[in-house]
Amino acid sequence: MLTVKDDIWRIIALTPGVMSAHYSIEYRTHFTGVHTLVVGFIGATEQLCIVMGVTLWCAIATGTNSFFLNSITLPLINYNTNYRDVVIFFSCVSGIHYNLENIIRAFIEAKNKKYALGCLLPYI
Repeated sequence: MLTVKDDIWRIIALTPGVMSAHYSIEYRTHFTGVHTLVVGFIGATEQLCIVMGVTLWCAIATGTNSFFLNSITLPLINYNTNYRDVVIFFSCVSGIHYNLENIIRAFIEAKNKKYALGCLLPYI
């Protein structure tokens, strides 16, 4: 059975939503003076709670591994996948949206663009 630990692309997909959102929050705070935790329809705390809630559910509930590996077909696009990949996709897309919103707004408002670009090096 394939697990997330065996697939580097799934681990990388989890990174924007789970591990890098707080860097973009501090980046935006540094250049704008505004500490924003919610952009768009979801905030860092909500996104993290959803991901961690699903993770905790999997840790304590029985049969979750087999549930998340159940095959489903996504409506409208007729794509066959499983629940695990839907959760990972949600984490990735919401994390990318959140991080880009913070980084772009901070970069636009930065007085010194070279310095702002340099501050992105650890993020990359």
